[in-house]
Amino acid sequence: MILIGYLSHRKNPRTVKQAYYFAVAAQKENAEFLFFSPKGIDIANRKINGYILVKNQWKKVERRFPDVIFNHGNPGKMAHSQDKIDVLKQEIPFTSHSIGSKMTVYYYKKDNKEAVILERNVDENSVKMSFYNNGERKDLFIETNDKKTVQVNTKNQLLGLNITDSLQTDNLWQTILYSSIARIKTENVNGKECYKVSNFYSPYWMYGDNITEFYIEKDTGLLIKTVIDDEVAVREYSFDDVEDSAFVEPDIGLYTVVEEN
Repeated sequence: MILIGYLSHRKNPRTVKQAYYFAVAAQKENAEFLFFSPKGIDIANRKINGYILVKNQWKKVERRFPDVIFNHGNPGKMAHSQDKIDVLKQEIPFTSHSIGSKMTVYYYKKDNKEAVILERNVDENSVKMSFYNNGERKDLFIETNDKKTVQVNTKNQLLGLNITDSLQTDNLWQTILYSSIARIKTENVNGKECYKVSNFYSPYWMYGDNITEFYIEKDTGLLIKTVIDDEVAVREYSFDDVEDSAFVEPDIGLYTVVEEN
């Protein structure tokens, strides 16, 4: 199972409302989400002491080093722990929620084959993760500015992209409650007529501190754009035209083979 780390300068995940929605989203994709602060980093034993979400409650746990770390900490408040953070950065891809960042995700599926390619650029730092499942074996390729590694026949689960309902709730009462404060307008996105839904707080989606908007195409009902504060994500869909070339893996000889943490 892929382990996603969430580094924060705060010690308690209950004070970071976005963390809950990240954890729920990770669970839906069969991944584990670990919230931690610099205090929980144990370099000597290669462990992280933090929190995971279990039955909607945060539970203290000890875990291995994550496969990727989402850096949401305030640099000034974590300066005293920069040495430990630098050690993690040497071997774990870091990404962050910041202005000037761009992330692109490609997901391909055909018969029993799947491929996910995630590319993110923050300032001058880039991270690319490519996950291939040919039905018999799963390989994970990770590229950063200074190294290229691969986990062969990994036990990690592929983070697939599903067509999901952005207005999903647990029951009718939640739907009525959230709808009562939601705002819906009509807006054009790249030539497509859409419903712009704001102020609808689904328990299955993260939302921003200031802006949370979903753009749903009128003709298909597909979610084609989201705005979460300063992060804008645009989705494009294509069906029944996936080529076999999408599942061709990179040359393993160009990568350093590493064991899973």
